[in-house]
Amino acid sequence: LEETEINTGELPESTNETIIEKPVVQKNVILVNPLYYDDDDDVRSRNNSETIREIGRAYRQDRSLKIVLVSHSLAENFPEFDLYLSGKRGEKIIKEFDKAGIPEEAIILVGVGSNYPLMKEKNEGQRLKLSSTINRRIDIFPIIENSSPIELKVADPKIEKSLRDSRYNSFVELMSGLCYRVKVKESSKMIDTGEISPFSDLILEKRGNEYLYTVGTFRTFQEAQTLYNQLEQKNVSGIEIIPFVNFLEVETGTLSKHFRKYPDLLEYIKFEK
Repeated sequence: LEETEINTGELPESTNETIIEKPVVQKNVILVNPLYYDDDDDVRSRNNSETIREIGRAYRQDRSLKIVLVSHSLAENFPEFDLYLSGKRGEKIIKEFDKAGIPEEAIILVGVGSNYPLMKEKNEGQRLKLSSTINRRIDIFPIIENSSPIELKVADPKIEKSLRDSRYNSFVELMSGLCYRVKVKESSKMIDTGEISPFSDLILEKRGNEYLYTVGTFRTFQEAQTLYNQLEQKNVSGIEIIPFVNFLEVETGTLSKHFRKYPDLLEYIKFEK
């Protein structure tokens, strides 16, 4: 860490009180890039290895650091397969993080398949070759306490505004703060989406040896409940509404600490009762 700077300020002439200023701590800023992979799914490139080493360095300085990995794929197969592959590619990266000293419990892996590309595939009818490189990507979202001695900054790929796909920005915006998703399945395998085929926003999250599959990403509980009711009418079993704050599931025991900032959670509590 860099040396701590202490700003003592100057005492006002009109008072004899002792004023103690809080020290101003300069955080250790660590810059990293998203993780990219080739069409053979190889995630162990030199650039990726350097990024993972830097994140490992950050983790050694702050063991409370959590890393959300959002794994993207191209629309190369049918959507369920692309989604499943995005999870498997993310698992390869988790192994590399483990080698860098970052345990699996510090990582949240989210696979989104080809649902939320960052770059458009075509522009004015012409296929954009760069989109294949940009959209084969694993994004990094660090979750760091305000009191942390580090700041982990992830570079945003430089893409002309007109070539950016709005679906990616919408996804990140919805996942920031409180959102609700509807669980439809937990499985270690690729799932059959027959009953939920009308919904194009299926995503997965690694939970131990299985994946949690969810559909919908909603800002309000009422919106999530509408989808829940639709799935219930289709006789989809095992469905559940799950609240998340900044990618992290809000567990029952921690609901109270979020009420003030997100009063909509009260609707979720009423439903659960």
